[in-house]
Amino acid sequence: MIYLYSQLYVSFHKKCLNLVSAILQSHVKSPLIRSRFKMGNTLWPISIAFFEHQTKIGQFNSNSLRLEFNKNLIGVEDELLSQIIQHELAHYLTFIEYGQCPEPHGLEFHAICKKYHFEKSVPAATLPVTEIEKSLERNQKIFDKVAKLLQLSSSSNTHESQLALIKANQLLHQHQLDLIHRSAYGDEIPTYVLYLQGGKRFTPVEIAISEILKNFYVYPILNYGREFVSIEVIGNLENVELAAYIAAYLKEHLEKIWLQEKKKNPAIAKQGGKRTFMRVLSMEYNHKISNQKKQTNHGSTDLVVLESMLETHLRKVHPRLTSRKTFYSVENSLALEKGILAGQNLNIRSALKQNSNQTEIKLLR
Repeated sequence: MIYLYSQLYVSFHKKCLNLVSAILQSHVKSPLIRSRFKMGNTLWPISIAFFEHQTKIGQFNSNSLRLEFNKNLIGVEDELLSQIIQHELAHYLTFIEYGQCPEPHGLEFHAICKKYHFEKSVPAATLPVTEIEKSLERNQKIFDKVAKLLQLSSSSNTHESQLALIKANQLLHQHQLDLIHRSAYGDEIPTYVLYLQGGKRFTPVEIAISEILKNFYVYPILNYGREFVSIEVIGNLENVELAAYIAAYLKEHLEKIWLQEKKKNPAIAKQGGKRTFMRVLSMEYNHKISNQKKQTNHGSTDLVVLESMLETHLRKVHPRLTSRKTFYSVENSLALEKGILAGQNLNIRSALKQNSNQTEIKLLR
Protein backbone atom coordinates (compact mmCIF):
# COMPACT_ATOMS: atom_id res chain seq x y z
CA MET A 1 0.00 0.00 0.00
CA ILE A 2 1.30 3.47 -0.93
CA TYR A 3 1.02 6.31 1.61
CA LEU A 4 0.59 9.97 0.77
CA TYR A 5 2.20 13.08 2.31
CA SER A 6 1.11 16.47 0.98
CA GLN A 7 0.42 20.05 2.04
CA LEU A 8 -3.16 19.27 1.07
CA TYR A 9 -3.48 16.97 4.08
CA VAL A 10 -1.83 19.13 6.74
CA SER A 11 -5.18 20.53 7.92
CA PHE A 12 -6.86 17.13 7.62
CA HIS A 13 -4.08 15.52 9.69
CA LYS A 14 -4.60 18.14 12.39
CA LYS A 15 -8.35 17.56 12.31
CA CYS A 16 -7.89 13.78 12.69
CA LEU A 17 -5.41 14.29 15.54
CA ASN A 18 -7.89 16.56 17.35
CA LEU A 19 -10.62 13.94 16.96
CA VAL A 20 -8.30 11.21 18.28
CA SER A 21 -7.46 13.43 21.25
CA ALA A 22 -11.15 14.08 21.99
CA ILE A 23 -12.01 10.36 21.74
CA LEU A 24 -9.14 9.36 24.04
CA GLN A 25 -10.16 12.02 26.55
CA SER A 26 -13.89 11.23 26.59
CA HIS A 27 -13.92 7.43 26.11
CA VAL A 28 -10.54 6.15 27.33
CA LYS A 29 -10.00 8.87 29.98
CA SER A 30 -6.41 9.22 28.83
CA PRO A 31 -5.44 12.64 27.44
CA LEU A 32 -3.15 12.94 24.43
CA ILE A 33 0.09 14.62 25.52
CA ARG A 34 2.81 15.26 22.94
CA SER A 35 1.31 12.67 20.58
CA ARG A 36 1.24 9.96 23.25
CA PHE A 37 -1.41 8.53 25.58
CA LYS A 38 -0.98 6.43 28.70
CA MET A 39 -2.32 2.91 29.18
CA GLY A 40 -1.19 1.32 32.44
CA ASN A 41 2.47 2.23 32.88
CA THR A 42 3.19 2.60 29.18
CA LEU A 43 3.04 5.63 26.89
CA TRP A 44 1.72 4.71 23.44
CA PRO A 45 2.33 6.88 20.35
CA ILE A 46 -0.36 8.32 18.09
CA SER A 47 0.78 8.51 14.47
CA ILE A 48 -1.51 9.18 11.49
CA ALA A 49 -0.92 8.50 7.78
CA PHE A 50 -3.04 8.64 4.62
CA PHE A 51 -3.11 6.14 1.78
CA GLU A 52 -4.70 5.59 -1.62
CA HIS A 53 -7.04 2.63 -2.07
CA GLN A 54 -10.20 1.83 -4.00
CA THR A 55 -12.15 0.11 -1.20
CA LYS A 56 -10.27 0.18 2.12
CA ILE A 57 -11.08 3.28 4.18
CA GLY A 58 -8.91 2.74 7.25
CA GLN A 59 -6.67 0.39 9.19
CA PHE A 60 -4.48 0.11 12.28
CA ASN A 61 -0.88 -0.81 11.48
CA SER A 62 0.34 -2.83 14.47
CA ASN A 63 3.92 -2.98 13.16
CA SER A 64 4.39 0.81 13.22
CA LEU A 65 1.57 1.57 15.74
CA ARG A 66 -0.05 3.90 13.22
CA LEU A 67 -3.65 4.86 12.42
CA GLU A 68 -4.04 4.93 8.63
CA PHE A 69 -6.91 6.44 6.65
CA ASN A 70 -7.97 6.70 3.02
CA LYS A 71 -7.07 10.12 1.60
CA ASN A 72 -10.59 10.48 0.21
CA LEU A 73 -11.99 10.81 3.73
CA ILE A 74 -10.86 14.43 3.69
CA GLY A 75 -14.38 15.57 2.80
CA VAL A 76 -16.59 13.34 4.97
CA GLU A 77 -18.78 14.74 7.74
CA ASP A 78 -17.25 15.01 11.21
CA GLU A 79 -19.67 12.46 12.68
CA LEU A 80 -18.77 9.79 10.13
CA LEU A 81 -15.04 10.56 10.37
CA SER A 82 -15.25 10.23 14.18
CA GLN A 83 -16.83 6.77 13.81
CA ILE A 84 -14.05 5.67 11.43
CA ILE A 85 -11.37 6.96 13.81
CA GLN A 86 -13.06 5.24 16.78
CA HIS A 87 -13.08 1.97 14.82
CA GLU A 88 -9.33 2.09 14.10
CA LEU A 89 -8.56 3.33 17.60
CA ALA A 90 -10.52 0.32 18.92
CA HIS A 91 -8.14 -1.92 16.96
CA TYR A 92 -5.20 -0.12 18.59
CA LEU A 93 -6.66 -0.56 22.09
CA THR A 94 -7.39 -4.22 21.35
CA PHE A 95 -3.74 -4.70 20.34
CA ILE A 96 -2.57 -3.02 23.56
CA GLU A 97 -4.78 -5.20 25.77
CA TYR A 98 -4.72 -8.54 23.91
CA GLY A 99 -1.85 -8.39 21.42
CA GLN A 100 -2.37 -9.82 17.93
CA CYS A 101 -5.80 -11.49 17.69
CA PRO A 102 -6.67 -14.22 15.15
CA GLU A 103 -9.92 -12.45 14.23
CA PRO A 104 -9.63 -8.67 13.65
CA HIS A 105 -13.30 -8.14 14.57
CA GLY A 106 -13.54 -10.97 17.07
CA LEU A 107 -14.71 -11.13 20.68
CA GLU A 108 -11.72 -9.10 21.96
CA PHE A 109 -12.43 -6.23 19.57
CA HIS A 110 -16.13 -6.12 20.50
CA ALA A 111 -15.19 -6.28 24.20
CA ILE A 112 -12.99 -3.18 23.78
CA CYS A 113 -15.76 -1.29 21.96
CA LYS A 114 -18.14 -2.11 24.82
CA LYS A 115 -15.57 -1.32 27.52
CA TYR A 116 -14.91 2.19 26.19
CA HIS A 117 -18.55 2.89 25.22
CA PHE A 118 -17.86 3.51 21.54
CA GLU A 119 -20.84 4.26 19.32
CA LYS A 120 -22.99 1.29 18.28
CA SER A 121 -21.98 1.63 14.63
CA VAL A 122 -18.23 1.51 15.45
CA PRO A 123 -17.77 -2.30 15.77
CA ALA A 124 -19.10 -2.83 12.23
CA ALA A 125 -16.40 -3.92 9.79
CA THR A 126 -18.01 -1.85 7.05
CA LEU A 127 -19.30 1.71 6.95
CA PRO A 128 -21.92 3.40 4.74
CA VAL A 129 -20.05 3.88 1.48
CA THR A 130 -22.94 5.94 0.09
CA GLU A 131 -22.29 8.62 2.71
CA ILE A 132 -18.60 8.75 1.76
CA GLU A 133 -19.49 8.93 -1.92
CA LYS A 134 -21.93 11.78 -1.23
CA SER A 135 -19.19 13.69 0.63
CA LEU A 136 -16.72 13.18 -2.21
CA GLU A 137 -19.33 14.32 -4.76
CA ARG A 138 -20.06 17.40 -2.64
CA ASN A 139 -16.33 18.12 -2.42
CA GLN A 140 -15.97 17.86 -6.20
CA LYS A 141 -18.67 20.49 -6.65
CA ILE A 142 -16.78 22.78 -4.28
CA PHE A 143 -13.55 22.15 -6.21
CA ASP A 144 -15.32 23.09 -9.45
CA LYS A 145 -16.61 26.33 -7.93
CA VAL A 146 -13.15 27.19 -6.60
CA ALA A 147 -11.62 26.45 -10.02
CA LYS A 148 -13.98 28.90 -11.71
CA LEU A 149 -13.36 31.55 -9.05
CA LEU A 150 -9.59 31.16 -9.37
CA GLN A 151 -9.91 31.64 -13.12
CA LEU A 152 -11.90 34.82 -12.51
CA SER A 153 -9.23 36.01 -10.05
CA SER A 154 -6.84 36.42 -13.01
CA SER A 155 -9.32 38.72 -14.76
CA SER A 156 -8.13 42.11 -16.06
CA ASN A 157 -11.01 43.66 -14.10
CA THR A 158 -9.34 44.42 -10.74
CA HIS A 159 -12.60 44.59 -8.77
CA GLU A 160 -13.89 41.33 -10.24
CA SER A 161 -10.58 39.47 -9.67
CA GLN A 162 -10.37 40.59 -6.01
CA LEU A 163 -13.96 39.55 -5.28
CA ALA A 164 -13.38 36.16 -6.95
CA LEU A 165 -10.23 35.51 -4.91
CA ILE A 166 -11.98 36.47 -1.65
CA LYS A 167 -14.92 34.19 -2.45
CA ALA A 168 -12.59 31.29 -3.35
CA ASN A 169 -10.75 31.63 -0.04
CA GLN A 170 -14.06 31.82 1.84
CA LEU A 171 -15.22 28.57 0.23
CA LEU A 172 -11.96 26.81 1.01
CA HIS A 173 -12.01 27.99 4.63
CA GLN A 174 -15.71 27.24 5.10
CA HIS A 175 -15.28 23.62 4.02
CA GLN A 176 -11.90 23.18 5.76
CA LEU A 177 -10.25 22.62 2.39
CA ASP A 178 -7.53 25.23 2.64
CA LEU A 179 -4.55 24.52 0.38
CA ILE A 180 -6.57 22.01 -1.63
CA HIS A 181 -6.34 24.13 -4.78
CA ARG A 182 -2.55 23.79 -4.68
CA SER A 183 -2.77 20.06 -5.15
CA ALA A 184 -5.77 20.21 -7.50
CA TYR A 185 -4.00 22.55 -9.89
CA GLY A 186 -0.53 21.08 -9.83
CA ASP A 187 1.28 23.65 -7.66
CA GLU A 188 2.64 20.93 -5.41
CA ILE A 189 4.11 17.50 -6.07
CA PRO A 190 2.75 15.12 -3.39
CA THR A 191 5.11 12.76 -1.58
CA TYR A 192 4.43 9.02 -1.61
CA VAL A 193 5.75 6.31 0.70
CA LEU A 194 5.80 2.56 0.06
CA TYR A 195 6.87 -0.09 2.58
CA LEU A 196 8.58 -3.18 1.12
CA GLN A 197 7.99 -5.74 3.85
CA GLY A 198 10.70 -8.12 4.95
CA GLY A 199 11.09 -10.66 7.74
CA LYS A 200 12.09 -10.24 11.39
CA ARG A 201 15.51 -8.86 10.42
CA PHE A 202 17.14 -7.48 7.27
CA THR A 203 18.91 -9.94 4.98
CA PRO A 204 22.14 -9.00 3.11
CA VAL A 205 20.09 -8.92 -0.13
CA GLU A 206 17.54 -6.46 1.32
CA ILE A 207 20.31 -4.15 2.58
CA ALA A 208 21.91 -4.23 -0.89
CA ILE A 209 18.54 -3.43 -2.49
CA SER A 210 18.05 -0.39 -0.24
CA GLU A 211 21.46 0.94 -1.32
CA ILE A 212 20.86 0.31 -5.03
CA LEU A 213 17.43 2.01 -4.97
CA LYS A 214 19.14 5.34 -4.16
CA ASN A 215 20.07 5.54 -7.85
CA PHE A 216 16.42 5.78 -8.92
CA TYR A 217 15.44 9.13 -7.36
CA VAL A 218 13.79 7.67 -4.27
CA TYR A 219 14.96 7.79 -0.66
CA PRO A 220 15.06 4.28 0.87
CA ILE A 221 15.18 3.93 4.66
CA LEU A 222 15.68 0.73 6.65
CA ASN A 223 12.63 0.64 8.92
CA TYR A 224 12.72 -1.52 12.05
CA GLY A 225 9.13 -2.32 13.06
CA ARG A 226 7.78 -4.14 16.11
CA GLU A 227 6.94 -7.33 14.20
CA PHE A 228 8.94 -7.15 10.97
CA VAL A 229 11.41 -4.96 9.12
CA SER A 230 10.70 -3.09 5.88
CA ILE A 231 12.38 -0.82 3.37
CA GLU A 232 10.58 2.53 3.44
CA VAL A 233 10.71 4.06 -0.07
CA ILE A 234 10.04 7.82 -0.34
CA GLY A 235 9.60 9.90 -3.52
CA ASN A 236 7.06 10.92 -6.15
CA LEU A 237 4.47 8.36 -7.27
CA GLU A 238 6.16 7.28 -10.51
CA ASN A 239 9.56 6.74 -8.91
CA VAL A 240 8.13 4.91 -5.88
CA GLU A 241 6.19 2.54 -8.14
CA LEU A 242 9.28 1.97 -10.30
CA ALA A 243 11.36 1.29 -7.16
CA ALA A 244 8.83 -1.36 -6.10
CA TYR A 245 9.31 -3.18 -9.40
CA ILE A 246 13.11 -2.85 -9.25
CA ALA A 247 13.17 -4.18 -5.67
CA ALA A 248 11.10 -7.23 -6.66
CA TYR A 249 13.43 -7.89 -9.61
CA LEU A 250 16.59 -7.46 -7.51
CA LYS A 251 15.37 -9.71 -4.70
CA GLU A 252 15.22 -12.64 -7.11
CA HIS A 253 18.17 -11.63 -9.30
CA LEU A 254 20.69 -10.99 -6.48
CA GLU A 255 19.84 -14.31 -4.80
CA LYS A 256 20.41 -16.02 -8.16
CA ILE A 257 23.83 -14.33 -8.59
CA TRP A 258 24.82 -15.37 -5.06
CA LEU A 259 23.80 -19.01 -5.55
CA GLN A 260 25.77 -19.18 -8.81
CA GLU A 261 28.91 -17.81 -7.11
CA LYS A 262 28.48 -20.14 -4.13
CA LYS A 263 28.18 -23.15 -6.47
CA LYS A 264 31.41 -22.19 -8.28
CA ASN A 265 33.28 -21.19 -5.09
CA PRO A 266 31.89 -22.87 -1.92
CA ALA A 267 34.46 -21.04 0.24
CA ILE A 268 32.73 -17.74 -0.55
CA ALA A 269 29.95 -18.57 1.96
CA LYS A 270 32.35 -18.71 4.94
CA GLN A 271 33.01 -15.92 7.47
CA GLY A 272 30.06 -13.70 6.61
CA GLY A 273 30.70 -14.08 2.89
CA LYS A 274 27.16 -13.21 1.79
CA ARG A 275 27.17 -9.95 3.81
CA THR A 276 30.48 -8.90 2.27
CA PHE A 277 29.46 -9.96 -1.25
CA MET A 278 26.14 -8.06 -1.24
CA ARG A 279 27.58 -4.97 0.45
CA VAL A 280 30.45 -4.69 -2.05
CA LEU A 281 28.16 -5.48 -5.00
CA SER A 282 25.83 -2.56 -4.11
CA MET A 283 28.74 -0.19 -3.49
CA GLU A 284 30.38 -1.05 -6.81
CA TYR A 285 27.10 -0.72 -8.73
CA ASN A 286 26.41 2.67 -7.10
CA HIS A 287 29.91 3.84 -7.97
CA LYS A 288 29.37 2.82 -11.61
CA ILE A 289 26.00 4.63 -11.83
CA SER A 290 27.39 7.72 -10.09
CA ASN A 291 30.13 8.03 -12.72
CA GLN A 292 27.58 7.59 -15.52
CA LYS A 293 25.37 10.35 -14.05
CA LYS A 294 28.33 12.74 -13.83
CA GLN A 295 29.20 12.17 -17.48
CA THR A 296 25.58 12.42 -18.68
CA ASN A 297 24.67 15.49 -16.61
CA HIS A 298 27.97 17.36 -16.92
CA GLY A 299 27.22 21.09 -16.72
CA SER A 300 23.49 20.47 -16.16
CA THR A 301 21.45 21.64 -13.15
CA ASP A 302 18.84 18.89 -13.62
CA LEU A 303 20.54 16.51 -11.19
CA VAL A 304 20.75 19.22 -8.51
CA VAL A 305 17.03 19.99 -8.93
CA LEU A 306 16.07 16.30 -8.69
CA GLU A 307 18.16 15.81 -5.55
CA SER A 308 16.64 18.95 -4.01
CA MET A 309 13.12 17.64 -4.74
CA LEU A 310 14.02 14.30 -3.16
CA GLU A 311 15.25 16.09 -0.03
CA THR A 312 11.89 17.94 0.10
CA HIS A 313 10.02 14.63 -0.13
CA LEU A 314 12.14 13.22 2.69
CA ARG A 315 11.57 16.19 5.02
CA LYS A 316 7.79 15.93 4.60
CA VAL A 317 7.86 12.40 5.98
CA HIS A 318 10.82 12.64 8.40
CA PRO A 319 11.47 16.30 9.33
CA ARG A 320 14.19 15.43 11.85
CA LEU A 321 15.87 12.43 10.22
CA THR A 322 19.66 12.38 10.53
CA SER A 323 22.02 10.15 8.55
CA ARG A 324 24.76 8.04 10.03
CA LYS A 325 27.74 6.27 8.54
CA THR A 326 28.34 2.58 9.17
CA PHE A 327 31.80 1.09 8.98
CA TYR A 328 32.26 -2.51 7.88
CA SER A 329 35.17 -4.90 8.15
CA VAL A 330 36.03 -7.24 5.29
CA GLU A 331 35.47 -10.78 6.55
CA ASN A 332 35.97 -12.75 3.34
CA SER A 333 38.47 -11.64 0.66
CA LEU A 334 36.99 -13.98 -1.96
CA ALA A 335 33.51 -12.51 -1.40
CA LEU A 336 35.04 -9.04 -1.71
CA GLU A 337 36.65 -9.86 -5.06
CA LYS A 338 33.56 -11.55 -6.52
CA GLY A 339 31.23 -8.86 -5.16
CA ILE A 340 33.18 -6.13 -6.99
CA LEU A 341 32.88 -8.04 -10.29
CA ALA A 342 29.16 -8.72 -9.74
CA GLY A 343 28.51 -5.03 -9.04
CA GLN A 344 30.35 -3.96 -12.19
CA ASN A 345 28.33 -6.43 -14.28
CA LEU A 346 24.92 -5.78 -12.70
CA ASN A 347 22.53 -4.37 -15.31
CA ILE A 348 19.05 -3.31 -14.16
CA ARG A 349 18.27 -1.34 -17.32
CA SER A 350 17.82 -4.51 -19.37
CA ALA A 351 15.21 -5.78 -16.90
CA LEU A 352 13.33 -2.48 -17.17
CA LYS A 353 13.31 -2.68 -20.96
CA GLN A 354 11.90 -6.21 -20.86
CA ASN A 355 9.05 -5.00 -18.64
CA SER A 356 8.50 -1.48 -19.94
CA ASN A 357 4.72 -1.82 -19.53
CA GLN A 358 5.35 -2.31 -15.77
CA THR A 359 2.30 -4.52 -15.32
CA GLU A 360 4.01 -6.20 -12.34
CA ILE A 361 3.78 -2.96 -10.37
CA LYS A 362 0.03 -3.43 -9.95
CA LEU A 363 0.73 -6.60 -7.95
CA LEU A 364 2.99 -4.68 -5.59
CA ARG A 365 0.65 -1.84 -4.67
